[in-house]
Amino acid sequence: MGLFTLLLLLGIGAFGLVSVLLSTNGDAEPELKLEDDSVLVFDLSTDIVDGAVPDSGALFAVYGGLPSVSLYDTLQAIAAAAEDDKISGIYLKGLPNEGLATLKEVRQALSEFKASGKPIWAYGTGFSESEYYIVSVADNLVLAPVGLMEVNGFRAETQFLGNALKKYGVGVQVLRAGRYKSAVEPFVRAESSPESKQQTEALIGDLWQDFLQTVAGDRQVTPAELQTLADSGGLIEADQALDSGLVDRLGFYDEVLAELQTLSGTETEDIDADAFWQEETDGFTQTTLADYARMVKTRRDRNAPDDTIAVVYAEGGIVMGEETVPGSITSEGLSSTLRLVRQDQDIKAVVLRVNSPGGSAVASEVIANEVKLLAEAKPVIISMGDYAASGGYMIAAPGRKFWLLRLQLPALSASLGCC
Repeated sequence: MGLFTLLLLLGIGAFGLVSVLLSTNGDAEPELKLEDDSVLVFDLSTDIVDGAVPDSGALFAVYGGLPSVSLYDTLQAIAAAAEDDKISGIYLKGLPNEGLATLKEVRQALSEFKASGKPIWAYGTGFSESEYYIVSVADNLVLAPVGLMEVNGFRAETQFLGNALKKYGVGVQVLRAGRYKSAVEPFVRAESSPESKQQTEALIGDLWQDFLQTVAGDRQVTPAELQTLADSGGLIEADQALDSGLVDRLGFYDEVLAELQTLSGTETEDIDADAFWQEETDGFTQTTLADYARMVKTRRDRNAPDDTIAVVYAEGGIVMGEETVPGSITSEGLSSTLRLVRQDQDIKAVVLRVNSPGGSAVASEVIANEVKLLAEAKPVIISMGDYAASGGYMIAAPGRKFWLLRLQLPALSASLGCC
């Protein structure tokens, strides 16, 4: 078995082990057909999850209106699109809901796609910071002439309940180690401690500097100029955005649509009225991220080699318990998964993908012990998502190597010298 036969250990929401998705030959669902010159439409409001997504569409409703796509499948789809002769470009739309770590991985994949020479289009009537962080990679970035951009820095807010609890006679007993262990402060204080302020400012500052450097790398603006715009008010009108080099041009969607139709080789008289109304194609040849990611996954599974690198997802809050709890990592659920992986001789290495704010100290210790035993038996690589805090970091600590961002398995295989 080889690298791309991924043993995806899945929990719906995040979690221990719910099921094991093995490679299929694609017979369960017919492969989608891709038309020539298709535009890959990436709706940024698609729920990109840090876990494997079942092939069946029956569970899409769990995550909302759009089909969910795993982060790994998203990155693989973008990489495949760069080499696919039937994909003419990418169109970005919608408002992302993911954290900066996830967005950074997606953005880097889009940047690598752009290096292939294929265009990336993006249009909006306005851009928030999270949206602009992604769409700024586009080489055809269009803002509506009446649009606004918000670039005014990052902030953190905490609601303190200490005085309210005291007023009603509610006592809170706290055990904590170290001055920087601030998770309990909202229950016992009326404002942040100096230590909490220090670490929050450091975190927000680092994230903001990354935003400035990343955005400036693809725009006609320097980080210092972008900081000046933020300091001067942060709400940037369309004309100023154009003059500052933040967007490529101003225009309405009908102009962008006409160019997407040209990109996909679609003539007005060729538009299928039924498809236009029923599938909301906007009159140009396209495929969605979810459909294309499923197509790429089917091809990958069909051609999968033999050796296996297991990807174990630890996503959500950490709690005690044997049952799998959606949205949580259970102590016995994840520990059982790690034991199975340790005992499986076909698994040559393990990627533990951690996306957790922490939780129960006891549960974290139980899981960390299993990670330690696993790391003694075979390579364990830690990949961190939007969070790896407190207990999330504790269960990651026994791993051999830490990757703070990219779930990039080809490079992992090379670094391990195996599989």
